[in-house]
Amino acid sequence: MGWGDILLVIVLIGALVFAGNMFYEEYYNITSQAESYIADNSKSLEGLTTQSKQFYNNMRFSEKEIGYNFADECDDLKKENVRKAFSILDARTIVSFSENADIEGISILCSKIAPKAEDEGHFVAGEGGPTKILNASVFYIIKEAQIELYRNEKCETPNIALHEILHALGFDHNSNEKSILYPITSCEQEIDDDLINSINALYKIESLPDLAITKVDLNKTGRYLNFEIVLSNQGLQNYGESKLFVHGGGEQIGEFKIDEIEVGHSKIFSVTNLKISNDANIVSFEVESSVSRNEMNMNNNKVSINIQSQRE
Repeated sequence: MGWGDILLVIVLIGALVFAGNMFYEEYYNITSQAESYIADNSKSLEGLTTQSKQFYNNMRFSEKEIGYNFADECDDLKKENVRKAFSILDARTIVSFSENADIEGISILCSKIAPKAEDEGHFVAGEGGPTKILNASVFYIIKEAQIELYRNEKCETPNIALHEILHALGFDHNSNEKSILYPITSCEQEIDDDLINSINALYKIESLPDLAITKVDLNKTGRYLNFEIVLSNQGLQNYGESKLFVHGGGEQIGEFKIDEIEVGHSKIFSVTNLKISNDANIVSFEVESSVSRNEMNMNNNKVSINIQSQRE
């Protein structure tokens, strides 16, 4: 073999190496894209329905025990009527009320001066409602509420106090003239069964955290996965430390620590260049508590996404 033949072989080998590198780069750098996953929170707690109208859907305090406290200007008669109203609700619902300013609850203010009525012939006996609300997606959590009483009770049952306390629990007026939540108060009105059923439906749900995967964006380039995931606490209590596990191609490819997430808050977690099998077309994300799996809903802790190649 002469030098000319040797030179030709070298050139051919170089060409093959160059072509192989080109093929490698083209094959392994195919970018795959999956559509964004967005959770449907409307199905987070199926069966949670309230029959009575609220200011927002699913309004409640985080705990079944609700505290209350009186302002200094409240006289003994108003205090007695308010305590009687709380006792009635305590007896008819699964909620309990205690005169304790250290527990999240309702502040009772009292005044002898009522605001002017907007409609002729309609007197204002009091006002009430939530004053601090946290939107936790599934629930609107009442952090603080307040009622203000202007007139003394004229009925045997403390209807004015009951009316305002129910507002503080998140319930709006209704059109039933016999209901305690009819806009104009009278002594014939009662707490209708719909209100009792609604309170019990809301508070029968145990006060727990609920960590959910609410959104995922990802793409895969060759052997590497990039993703951004949103984790949200949709429950009623803070969620402690957790771990995020990522699986692809039938094996675990990542494990990440997630710090505490408070009620109604979300955290965005981003990862780039996570190595994954080139032929993997299913990527799964699962989040688990580092301490306990006891949470409100376990069905929203795992998401699997099918990656489709842009070339297909």
